[in-house]
Parts: sequence; structure tokens; C-alpha cells
Amino acid sequence: MTVTKVQNIQASRRAFFGLVAGGLATAAAVRPAQAAKIRTNARIVIIGAGAAGVALVNRLVDRLEGAAITILDPSAAHLYQPGLSLVAAGLRPASYTMENHRLAAQGHHIYPRGRRRD
Repeated sequence: MTVTKVQNIQASRRAFFGLVAGGLATAAAVRPAQAAKIRTNARIVIIGAGAAGVALVNRLVDRLEGAAITILDPSAAHLYQPGLSLVAAGLRPASYTMENHRLAAQGHHIYPRGRRRD
């Protein structure tokens, strides 16, 4: 087994804060890439308003301008699970977790499957 000795490392508060400041400056200078918006009259149908369907809708809304997006789902209401922690903390109302209200406010529609016949 080889043991490597590290010498001349002087930890100080000044060196630590210098390292932190350099890291913060680098993080502030780097911005995530932004995709260009595409103008389209596309009519898009997404089947399923689960996590993948809603994530896809959010991505398409950010990327496509003028597209008509329709979501087909068997449930009339979709529970936005990440919002539950915000509701529990009292930061958002309970209606925040209902994804169909949020999508409808953006001009999109969720059409539930036909009602069950008894």
C-alpha cells in the first residue's frame, strides 16, 4: 500500500471564501442553453396526463409558439404531486396541485375519458 503525504496545505478562512467567491462567480456567468421558439400551427395530441405527459406538454409549450396542444387522460383531474409539499407547508392553496386548472389557465385542455355507465 502506498501512502502519499500532502504537505504545505494551509487552510484559512480567506482561502475558503476566495474559493467560494470563485465558484459563485463561475455559476453566475454560466447560463443554461435556451432553445429557440418555433412558430407553428401544429395540432398536437398527447395521450396521458401523468408525469411524462405533463413534462412533455411543458417542454412543448416552451418550445412551440402557436401550437394547439390537447391532452387525453382517463381522469378529469390530475394531481400535480410535486406541489403537495408546497401545499403542506402552507405556501400554495390545495387547488395548486390540480394540473388541469393550471393547464386550462394557459389555454390548454384535458379531455377525460367518457363517463362510466352503471
